[in-house]
Amino acid sequence: MSELSHPRSIPTAFEVALVPDPSDAAPYTPGLLRHGLRVLRQQAGFIAVALAYLIAGYIVTRLYDQNVRLGLYNGTHAVIYLNFALAWIGFVVVRALLRERPDHPLRFAWQVLIERCLSPRRLVHAAPAFVLLPAVISMTTAIKRMIPVVQPFAWDPILAEVDRWLHGGVAPWEWLQPIVGYPSVTVAISIIYSLPWFVLVLLMQFWHTFTLDRRRLRFLITYVLCWAVQGNVIATALSSAGPIYYGRLFSGPDPFAPLVEYLSSVAQTHVLPSYLAQEYLWNSYQQDFLRLGSGISAMPSLHIAMGLLLVLSTWHLHRAVRVATLSFLIVLQIGAVHLGWHYAIDGYVALILTGTLWWGVGRCLDTHRRRGARAPDAGGRSPSQSPVAT
Repeated sequence: MSELSHPRSIPTAFEVALVPDPSDAAPYTPGLLRHGLRVLRQQAGFIAVALAYLIAGYIVTRLYDQNVRLGLYNGTHAVIYLNFALAWIGFVVVRALLRERPDHPLRFAWQVLIERCLSPRRLVHAAPAFVLLPAVISMTTAIKRMIPVVQPFAWDPILAEVDRWLHGGVAPWEWLQPIVGYPSVTVAISIIYSLPWFVLVLLMQFWHTFTLDRRRLRFLITYVLCWAVQGNVIATALSSAGPIYYGRLFSGPDPFAPLVEYLSSVAQTHVLPSYLAQEYLWNSYQQDFLRLGSGISAMPSLHIAMGLLLVLSTWHLHRAVRVATLSFLIVLQIGAVHLGWHYAIDGYVALILTGTLWWGVGRCLDTHRRRGARAPDAGGRSPSQSPVAT
């Protein structure tokens, strides 16, 4: 009996999420090619959505004679994915060694690596998302950069007025300023809004690329739709730059001048990541240069969209995770307004749209699975009997 087949206790929700099941390594009779074809069928919805977006995006960029580089983020993804992979593999191997205490630790560790973490089943299953998601993010950047070319920034005054109307005639940043308008608090919010968000978004992307959890398809499709529908289509229709750029783009009184002055004063004496990023984006906008993260857009907030997606995709885990992700989402909404990135309504709209997309994708997948459960595959088995999870 293999050392990997030792009995195990009932896993917790965290273990289900973090640790690959030993059955991942079980031999599958159809062979690698047939297995790959089954994966393509199972992930056809995600692949179709991603490819449709990439094709439509390419056509739009060509129509407006704009540059697009689908490999824009390849280097970034390679470095970050490698670090995530090493951390995950290390966790899985060390955990297995501590639980099983094998007689031959090195041989056992190698088995865990090959049979659980790098099994052919897992790698084939991950291939579509591994290839398509970096291209999707690159396309999003290319189209986001050309928003003012297609639709010049015009919605900021309207969004600012709607914000005031929704909040009792007072701008949301004015509500927040007496509470969080202290340099140390502003810096803390700026740090949380920047680096952790970036890391967590890529961690979600990495995890749902390589996990065999059946919930992954719902995340992957919703993820692509958030970037495509919210980040490009709606962002172009409601073209807006955000409070931090209001005075640079519109003549007349700047209702956000006091906020901009405060943030500028904080940036003079502290390292303020959001302020540096805002200047980076403005320089990219003025130079009309395609680079990492380039493109200015306020409505809707993709920061908030990804924050809610983090909450929804981890809701099945421990209560502490739910509390942590919800708290993070609240800080993101506060930061979006306080740091001048967004109007409050940008976040509200993102919450509604992301929740709707998550619900709609879930309903579609459930309907597809119910129909598929009544139709046996070529081998005479129903999809529920298939050895491959989605």
